[in-house]
Amino acid sequence: MAGKQLCEFHKQAAVTIGGKERVVREKLQTSEQNVQSKPVQAARAKQWSALEEAVADSGAIGTDELGRTALHYAAGYGALSSVALLLRHGASANAADALGMTPLHWACLKNQAAVVRVLLCEGGADVHARAVAGIFRGRSPLELAARTGDGQMKQVLSESLGVSLFAVGRVVGRGGSSTVSRAVHRLSNDVVAIKTTRATTHNADGARGARANDGQRTPLQAAQAERRALSSLRHPFIIALHEAFQTADAFYLAIEFCAGGDLRRLLGRQKDKILPQASAIFVAAEVVLALEHMHSRMLLHRDVKAENVLIDAHGHVRLADLNIAAQLASSDLRAYSVVGTPVATAPEVLCGRGATFASDFWSLGVLVFEMVSGRAPFPADASLTPAPAIVVREILRGDRAELPASTSAVVVEAVDSLLQRDEALRPRDACAVKTLGLFEFVEWDALLQLRTPSPLRGQVHDTRCVELADWEYTRPTLRLKGLASESHLRQHMEATST
Repeated sequence: MAGKQLCEFHKQAAVTIGGKERVVREKLQTSEQNVQSKPVQAARAKQWSALEEAVADSGAIGTDELGRTALHYAAGYGALSSVALLLRHGASANAADALGMTPLHWACLKNQAAVVRVLLCEGGADVHARAVAGIFRGRSPLELAARTGDGQMKQVLSESLGVSLFAVGRVVGRGGSSTVSRAVHRLSNDVVAIKTTRATTHNADGARGARANDGQRTPLQAAQAERRALSSLRHPFIIALHEAFQTADAFYLAIEFCAGGDLRRLLGRQKDKILPQASAIFVAAEVVLALEHMHSRMLLHRDVKAENVLIDAHGHVRLADLNIAAQLASSDLRAYSVVGTPVATAPEVLCGRGATFASDFWSLGVLVFEMVSGRAPFPADASLTPAPAIVVREILRGDRAELPASTSAVVVEAVDSLLQRDEALRPRDACAVKTLGLFEFVEWDALLQLRTPSPLRGQVHDTRCVELADWEYTRPTLRLKGLASESHLRQHMEATST
């Protein structure tokens, strides 16, 4: 074609057809009318010095026959300084080429993590823009990044996007200063829970602000403390922290999603709000292992209660809500701030003597009492309103409700031991708790290794599509030492309850 100059661009893509791969070449042609600008020519040829001169002369304008700008090429080639230069001169991080691909698409596709950071943080690139043609049609930059499986890319996206990296859905829980929502990670499609704590709240007098009273933490400080605590813990029965983010107005924790909800909700769906005793022992045993791990890291939980015991899709426990957990310098020290839920707070804490590991086991005693009786041990008179002042008074006086007559002797003995007002007479560590008759037939190693099936069977097969788990009880499946079958366990409980 005389007087005409044709430009060609060949793109190779592996396409799988019938199990075999073939190379498809797309040939795109155009006329001299769409001649490239100098910045595009330089970037396409990887001539970065020439690009700098061209940008100084004419700015970051122009596209080639594929609709690509100089920024497309610089991003795809990983030319970080050139990307920054083009952005400073007005290049758009959201300009789409003939395929609908933006510079961010190309940077993610080519695994250019440093460029991705700049495009997101300085260029305001849209992570949800979708290609309109070609083999990546309908794909967003995030989806292309997920294909690489690169750890550095994931870290960059996490740091740059924060909570925007998650599709946040319905609220599944609320606390005094935080909400918990179900969310899906946009890269991995993993279901997580996002715990959001607002940095600015409304105080009782209507004023905006978040402040601590009596030396206690603000909600934001508590959320940050929870992040530190969870970051130091790795245990099958403690909620797992995936990521943490902070913005000007909120702090976010991306934590493990437990499809079974919390123990309080589970108890509320049972007849008389009571668990079968073997199931209560199972839950208590997993909580003991969780506390043992925390205490080995010199951490006090300080708020063990049914609302903070979550159940996963397999019926196993996750101890959660570590926002008031206390870090001790040694096992001899105490945490003196009075925090937590009154009904689950040990008397030494209420008296101002401070919390120790034994204080967490007092809370465990309250939890066991609730699981087998359907009510809290305080106040003793069920007709009384469980106001904090009444609860505190009865805890200090030792006035608590009686367990049902049907409760086995091993449960009664364990509750009596855990709810000793004198902390010197109470189990002071997990080893002592494990020796209680309540746990005589628990195989601790098997439990820790998840080889003990849970007597809580969750009817949850896909956590992406359920609102809440519907729970049923299977026959108790505690792995027993010295007892041949479940019937022997039942006979043992019946014998000890008489």
